[in-house]
Amino acid sequence: MKIQDVKKECAAIVGLSIEFSNSEISSISNLLPVIENSIQAGIKNARDFVDENGEQYRKEEKIYASVDLKTLKRVNWLLARMTMREDSGLFNDADKDFEECVNYINNATLPNP
Repeated sequence: MKIQDVKKECAAIVGLSIEFSNSEISSISNLLPVIENSIQAGIKNARDFVDENGEQYRKEEKIYASVDLKTLKRVNWLLARMTMREDSGLFNDADKDFEECVNYINNATLPNP
């Protein structure tokens, strides 16, 4: 993995350029099904919890999903190397996806009138 700061004439860092080899992309791709399975299990567990208690989740609540430590360490390592120091809208789409999951959990468990 090669990471370098992208600078303009004013010498300000305006972005990050990251190159991955084919084997590195393959390694990252192998994390995706593990993460996706954990997300689906977390959604199922949340739906079961809501069904039992008749409660709904709010966006600000945490819905926990289990991910094995090795996978978390790999994701943590990768993100730590790609971290930018300024706030951005990088995770806006991911946050929207999370809100859709919460809506799915809540709406799928509402009792029929």
